[in-house]
Amino acid sequence: MTNPPPVSEFIGTLDPAVPALLASIQSQGLPGWAYLTIEQGRAMVADMRSLAGDPEPEAHIEDILIPGSPEVPARLYVPEGDRPLPIIVYFHGGGLGTWSL
Repeated sequence: MTNPPPVSEFIGTLDPAVPALLASIQSQGLPGWAYLTIEQGRAMVADMRSLAGDPEPEAHIEDILIPGSPEVPARLYVPEGDRPLPIIVYFHGGGLGTWSL
């Protein structure tokens, strides 16, 4: 197994506000998610929720099965609008948190 590339390789592909946000978080001396209690982590997520803004309305929501052995249940959210759209995949890593691609 190889190590993932350092985050610095992806900085150029992020929204310009993201590096400033990450620097602000780091400057506060937070220990990192792995060192927080469940309660502290939940409080941090609740505090950051307002940064996301209002959710976009969905034009379509569908429960689907991803083929495999076993099949994996998933939920597909398609926002309104006729435009090229990015894709975000959220999956659970077995108790360690939610990851996205």
